[in-house]
Amino acid sequence: MPIFSVIFLKFRLCPRQAPDQADKVILLTNYNILALVLCNFAWSPLALVFRKRPVIIVALTILLAASLRGGYATSYDSLLPGGLVQSLGDGAVEALGHAVVYAIFHQNT
Repeated sequence: MPIFSVIFLKFRLCPRQAPDQADKVILLTNYNILALVLCNFAWSPLALVFRKRPVIIVALTILLAASLRGGYATSYDSLLPGGLVQSLGDGAVEALGHAVVYAIFHQNT
């Protein structure tokens, strides 16, 4: 169980009269983190094949579209798929961010 879910329950940030809602929030958080971790393994080989710049542009486009979708979600059933797709786009930024910073600051001198 991710630490955010533990903190969420420990400090009672969830409503007491609706415990099933707290379970939904915990599942939403857990699914997003799981998708983020699994997508990290997919983006690094894609960056080796297609280079970093096009992969990051595609990933940021996916992240932007999924963030807009999640922002306009009106129910949990529409928020969950949007969050999973958002994790797909965010995985590339997390996986390739260090390589981009290294390439910027360690150019041939």
